[in-house]
Amino acid sequence: MYVCRCVRALRAGVLALSVSAGLTGVASALEPDGDEKARLEACERRLCDVILDKAPAKGPMACDIAKTWNRTKIEDGASAKTLKWGFGDARCHVAIKLETAGIVAALTAPKYELQTNPHQVACEVETDGGVKPVKARVAPKLKFEGGKVSKIWIGLQEIDGPSGITTLVRSAAYLEDTFGIFHKDMVKQVNKFVHEKCAKSRADRIRVERIAHTKAAREARLAAAARRREAAKQRRAALLQKQE
Repeated sequence: MYVCRCVRALRAGVLALSVSAGLTGVASALEPDGDEKARLEACERRLCDVILDKAPAKGPMACDIAKTWNRTKIEDGASAKTLKWGFGDARCHVAIKLETAGIVAALTAPKYELQTNPHQVACEVETDGGVKPVKARVAPKLKFEGGKVSKIWIGLQEIDGPSGITTLVRSAAYLEDTFGIFHKDMVKQVNKFVHEKCAKSRADRIRVERIAHTKAAREARLAAAARRREAAKQRRAALLQKQE
């Protein structure tokens, strides 16, 4: 909850690969999918609705999301944790499916452990030999206390791909789940998403909707006034024609 960074336990599907390498990136040589950003934002918005309303959705919440990261940002994040990323850009795709009742319980109960279902993460990573596929299965677990995340486990179950990449990801996932090498950053990201970003995003959305509504209402009034002027003009023209 990179699935909170929760789409960051959303980008939790991507968590094992992205956070394990310190991914937080921007545009890259691997071109992002055209609607990548829009799909991520839509998924975050749905998750935020559950978080802010404290009301589970009807049935599981499903999102099909992808994220592309720049090589430089990956290298910076990895080196900060004394790891070496010897590859290029990366893009990961995951079909998220979350039981929202568990999210509500985690945010409202004094203590709660949220175990997500296993998710398949499909990635592409640039290497000297070209773009290589990497597939992983992760089942992140988050421990909540007082509505805030206090512990995160990546839960890497299996990974398949070039040995250099899989070795790095396994090592990073082990270091995190055993020694918490990325723990502080992940917990901070998730809690910021849950308790700050969601409220701000909703407020921004409401403000944009109000501006759009006000603009539409103004344009409707102007259009109505223009129609009345045109009707009055036609009535005057008809009257003058009769007088002639």
